[in-house]
Amino acid sequence: MREIFFGAMVCAFFAAVAGAQEAPKEPLEDVAQLTSGFSRAGEGYFSPDMKWIIFQAVPPGQEQYQMYVARLHLGEGKSAAIDTPILADESVFSLKNALDVVRLRAADMASIKIMKPGGITRSKKVAAIFEAAGMSCYAGAMWESGIGMAASLHFAVSTPNIHYGSDYYVANFLLVDDMIVTPLPMKDGHIFVPSGPGLGVEVDWAAVERYRAS
Repeated sequence: MREIFFGAMVCAFFAAVAGAQEAPKEPLEDVAQLTSGFSRAGEGYFSPDMKWIIFQAVPPGQEQYQMYVARLHLGEGKSAAIDTPILADESVFSLKNALDVVRLRAADMASIKIMKPGGITRSKKVAAIFEAAGMSCYAGAMWESGIGMAASLHFAVSTPNIHYGSDYYVANFLLVDDMIVTPLPMKDGHIFVPSGPGLGVEVDWAAVERYRAS
């Protein structure tokens, strides 16, 4: 991913102290532009120590929102050290994103969802970057069908640097067709890696045909 200068506006709102005689400040009185250069910006989130912002924005010439992480420079006294570990999640889509998180020490650990880097192999490369930096990883999911979920499970159990429990949203409770013949095995709040050939699931080709676009 090429380097892009970002654009986002972050607004701080201040309320008058109860019982104060002075007039309250106007909303949006204290506004700071943190980044620039996007066609439009979306949601933004501050890290708990107020040193980083993770935000959505659309780069010039593109149509879809992307996720970015940027360091804040708010001046002395605007940040506080905390012991709570920070997880890099939507900020890790590529090998370069992983390298940036490591280089900037933007987080203490990372979430890897295999559809973001682009499959099992690329996700293992992302995990290796964090492992080399001494940072553990967590595997997640994004409401995939049973096929994608099976791939995510195989990635998690075969990658040594995945050390934490994972949030596998099993979408067969929401989908009309889950694209696999037999649902993934679950019991007592646990999901199990399918043991058949390949990804361990049988594709429901009739369902695939129903949703074929071309």
